[in-house]
Amino acid sequence: MFEKAKLLALKALTPLHAGMGSELGIVDLPIQRERHTGFPKIEGSSFKDSRIVLFPVKSMKGVFAYITCPHVLKRLKEDADMASGKLDFKIPALSEGQCSVPEKNIININNSNIMLEEFNFSIVSKCDDITGIIGEKFGLQEEDKQRITVISDDDFADFVSMATEVITRTKINNETGTVAQRALFSEEFLPSESILYSLILFSKSYGKERISIDEVKDKFCNTITSINSIIQLGGDATIGKGIIKLSFVEV
Repeated sequence: MFEKAKLLALKALTPLHAGMGSELGIVDLPIQRERHTGFPKIEGSSFKDSRIVLFPVKSMKGVFAYITCPHVLKRLKEDADMASGKLDFKIPALSEGQCSVPEKNIININNSNIMLEEFNFSIVSKCDDITGIIGEKFGLQEEDKQRITVISDDDFADFVSMATEVITRTKINNETGTVAQRALFSEEFLPSESILYSLILFSKSYGKERISIDEVKDKFCNTITSINSIIQLGGDATIGKGIIKLSFVEV
């Protein structure tokens, strides 16, 4: 029985491939996604169920933007409640092609529009409460706080489906050390800078060593601290993929 919970943030320092095996689509090795939304996730077999909260997208101004959407923000607030905390921000109502940005930002073109990839979005509201709270709780630098923009659920679903990194790779013949014939394959990655979170649930120990729930929680937190909060997750560790930074979200 779980009695306590804590939110843990995961920031991708390099492209991350938490794979789901082969697929019949155009990508041979896709990443894991929620069935009902198509949003990226990391399944329990890897690191409990991690959910996307901020997704980096190329921007005409400011290099890139951190996008999120009402559905993601709603789930984040619900998970914070489970962790005995509260994230007190108002979720904007947005239609396709609309966005909400902080008053002080580095991505707007003319104070009324932003351009993400090749798509234009109209600024219809400000989201300084969201920017301030998420930026603080997830440990973002001031410049990154100014990249946050909220777009509609449908627009967000399109970006997390079409704006991931897809790389064509080749298989090497172990005997010859050269490229194997007909061995091209494509692999999908969550881009660097992606930010996810996990809801970590704690219960008391039921083994021979009976320890309290607070001791279980402390052991977990101390373990994260002892590894300097940097771990490798997902596939392709030998080519430097899946390096992530962990931090606790205090709510």
